[in-house]
Amino acid sequence: WDVTTNAPIARAMRGPGGPAAAFVLESAMYAVAASLKLSPLALRKAWDVSPLRQRLYAAAEKVPWFATPAPSDGRFQRGVGLASGVWPYFYQPNTQITVTLEGGKLTASTAAQDIGNGTRTVIAETIARHFGISRDLITVLLGDSIYPTGVMSAGSRTTASVGPVAMDAADQIIDALVDVATAQFSLTNAKAVPGGIEHATGRLEWSQVFAIAPRITCTGKRKRDPAGQFLPITIADVVAGKRLAAGLQIVEVEVDRWLGRVRVTRSWSGIAAGRMVAPILAKSQVCGGVIQGIGYALYEQRRIDPVSGRIVTANLEDYRIPGIGDTPEMEVHFDQDGFDDVVGGGIGMSELCTVPVAAAVGNAIRAATGWAPQHLPIQPGDVLTALAGRSA
Repeated sequence: WDVTTNAPIARAMRGPGGPAAAFVLESAMYAVAASLKLSPLALRKAWDVSPLRQRLYAAAEKVPWFATPAPSDGRFQRGVGLASGVWPYFYQPNTQITVTLEGGKLTASTAAQDIGNGTRTVIAETIARHFGISRDLITVLLGDSIYPTGVMSAGSRTTASVGPVAMDAADQIIDALVDVATAQFSLTNAKAVPGGIEHATGRLEWSQVFAIAPRITCTGKRKRDPAGQFLPITIADVVAGKRLAAGLQIVEVEVDRWLGRVRVTRSWSGIAAGRMVAPILAKSQVCGGVIQGIGYALYEQRRIDPVSGRIVTANLEDYRIPGIGDTPEMEVHFDQDGFDDVVGGGIGMSELCTVPVAAAVGNAIRAATGWAPQHLPIQPGDVLTALAGRSA
């Protein structure tokens, strides 16, 4: 429900609405599991029809500290909790990338921005993989309106837009180079393969073809996914895809029964969003999403003066966010299958990764103490009050 207030307006948030919804639903899943005398994972495995999440459940069972939780002592109670999440994906069909071959190197240009989500790397990796060459031979130019139309860096649409477009542009350059090499070297049965061109009597490396090729420029476009669209129309230059990414989050918490403090000690994130074009940067995105989820669960709280309506937690002295000491050991597992009907074989996951984290933290606290949190953030005073009530 939308609630009209006199407070300052809301701003953009990673996974808008998702963490709150997951917290409610996944907390209820734990209650159902307890009433049926099933483990939360067993309940999900029996109920969930998603093959993506079923594979994540199987992977989670192999996590040692999830299968055998650490023991607790009197003051510090440890608990492990899990939660699942979903998130839609989008792409921007008007996205374009121009790729130019000149002087033995490739240059890709688009007006998209890179706000730290790896747009530059995704474009370079896609082209390099398609050619079978080093990424060092590719220059990516971004962030200028003189370049072709770029995708907005938001809404889990960036990689699902620029990856397929870069692939389309690379395909066009490759086709042109096969024609150039066939004419220049009188080849027969020439075809592109990773690293070069094979023909009836041998093979040419791309470096040989680049050396004799004229300047070639091609512009890639975003093709329609075979999976189709969630809606038959494009709204604000955005298409909602039919597929959903799947996530599973496990956390271990340590609850201090004396002070009420909760510390997340370990995290395991399972992400099923298809092919990861840049796995290192994708892992970084997930770790960032986990840290944000921990902040949402335990620390971040907007407080408003009830008289003036002003925000009184308006700076980082008063508004608590996670620091290095709050960051747990983090492991990330990618399931890269199941998206063959999406151009490029993968979709966005940078919002998905934060959606189930707060719910997993709440469920871990429940496993440690027997108390089920119902409000966020879960602060020390809440924990102490709940534990005192249970003791009484």
